Formats: sequence, C-alpha cells, structure tokens
Amino acid sequence: MIFIITIKGNGNMIRKVGLIVLGAVLLWTLYGCAGKRSAKPEESSKGKEAAVAQAESTPKEEVKESPKTVNEGTDKSENKENEKNKSQDNKQQAAETKDENQEEEAGEGTAEGNAGVNDGQEKDYGEIGFDLVKNESLGSLKYGLTEKELVQKLGQPEEKSKAMVWGSDGMEHQSFYYKAKGIELDMIKDENVWSIRTINIKKPCDFKTKRNIGIGSSKEEVLKVYKEELNPENSGHDTESYIAGTVYGGIIFGFENGEVSSIFIGAAAE
Repeated sequence: MIFIITIKGNGNMIRKVGLIVLGAVLLWTLYGCAGKRSAKPEESSKGKEAAVAQAESTPKEEVKESPKTVNEGTDKSENKENEKNKSQDNKQQAAETKDENQEEEAGEGTAEGNAGVNDGQEKDYGEIGFDLVKNESLGSLKYGLTEKELVQKLGQPEEKSKAMVWGSDGMEHQSFYYKAKGIELDMIKDENVWSIRTINIKKPCDFKTKRNIGIGSSKEEVLKVYKEELNPENSGHDTESYIAGTVYGGIIFGFENGEVSSIFIGAAAE
C-alpha cells in the first residue's frame, strides 16, 4: 500500500523506490547465488572428509608376496646350486676314476705288461722262494751241499773268508771263493759241519739251473720258464733283475744288455 501511494504522489520518489527495489532484488539474487556456491564446496569438502575417514577406517590389506612365487624362486635357486654341485662332484669323481684307472694300468704295465708274470691270483711268493731254494740247483751246486761233497766236486776253494758269527741268525758263516770258475758260496756251520747256504755265479761259470737257464740266457727265456714263480713287484722288462720268490729266499737273475749276467740262489736279505 505504501509503495502504491508513493508512486502516485511523486515521480522522483518513484525512481528512487524503483532503484531501491532493483538494488534489493540484485542483492537478493547475489546472496542466493553466493549461498548456493558456498554450500557446494562445503558439501564437497564434507564428502571428501567422509571418504578419507572411511578409507582410514577400512582395514588395509597387507600385500603379501605369493608364497608359491617365493618358493618357486627359492626352489629354482636351490636346484641350480644342486645341479652345479652335482656337476662338480661328477667331474671330481670322473677325475678320481681316471687317476685310479691310470694307476691300475701302470701297475699292470709293471707287473703284468712288463714282466708278464701276474696271472691275477694271490700267490705266496715267500713259500715259492723257499721251495726254489731247496729244490733248484746250479750244475752240481745246491743248497745244503756239505763242504766234503763240495770239495769232491770242485776241489778246494781258491780263497776263504774269516769265519764270523752273524747277528741276524746267530750262526757261523764263511765265504768260499772259486774265482777262476766265477763261483762264490756262503757256507754256514751247523753242528761242526759246513754246508752251502747261498750260491752266486757269474762269468765264466757255465752252470745252469734245472730249467736250463745260465749266464747269457735272455730275459725272454727266463720269463718263459720261471713265469709262475717271478714276483711281479720285483720283476719287469725295465728292471735289472728278476726275482723268483723274494729277496728273503728264491732265485735272483741279474741282467746286462738283456742277458743273464748273474744268478743267485738263497736268501739275499734276513
């Protein structure tokens, strides 16, 4: 009502009132827009805060590496290490086997290949040697032949050594030398009787063993007739002697240029 009256009464007033109304409308419009804009950011901020709060309140899932993947990686690593170790073990075993084979071949070459005396059977070369000493001979000479019998066959020796008691056996020993014949004998005294203990011959002696081996015989001939008695540990083509039996009892064949240069029957060591 006042607005209407004012309009009718005064034109200036009408313009003033209109401006006031227009200003009020503009203010109201601006206020309303500002309120809506301020409300949206607030709502957006509240939404973000709610989302953050919800995210924080939600239990976090631990990131775990797949046991299968870890185990597979470990297993692969272990397998590689095992394969490497296995390869090294195989190489080492192969090398050891090669060395053993070489040693066996070397042993066979010395005992079997060189001398041809090892038939693969265990033998008692000590017993073999003692049997040879008792049963073998060189011409008319043999183990146990008495001085009386010896003189009857060869005559008196050209030289005799001084009789001495040996500490190794406690027996009295004396050497008889037949130098012109290439014969040296070790005599032993037992119950006042002298008898042959060892026989050693060289050139120019022409006596031979029961198997027809003498000075000048070849290694091949010795090997052929004494193959079963030759000790592989002490006999070979690259050695200077063959031993049938052992040094503690048996026959020792010495060689020069592939031929027999000496023959010894008896015990060369105590």
